[in-house]
Amino acid sequence: MQKVLITGGAGYLAGHIRARLQPDYLLTLFDCVPVAAGCRTIIGDITDPDAVLAACQGEDAAAR
Repeated sequence: MQKVLITGGAGYLAGHIRARLQPDYLLTLFDCVPVAAGCRTIIGDITDPDAVLAACQGEDAAAR
């Protein structure tokens, strides 16, 4: 199963993306606040390049 990173994982649009992708992909959500249960979550700041790079490690694709 492919791994997909979603930045802004706690946001409104990310909620719709999660609903569509979750059955077929392993999702990792990246945001500065806690996110929905049932997905791997990384808390970090999108303006921190090191945090974003670390979040991307091991992922097959990213959605933003």
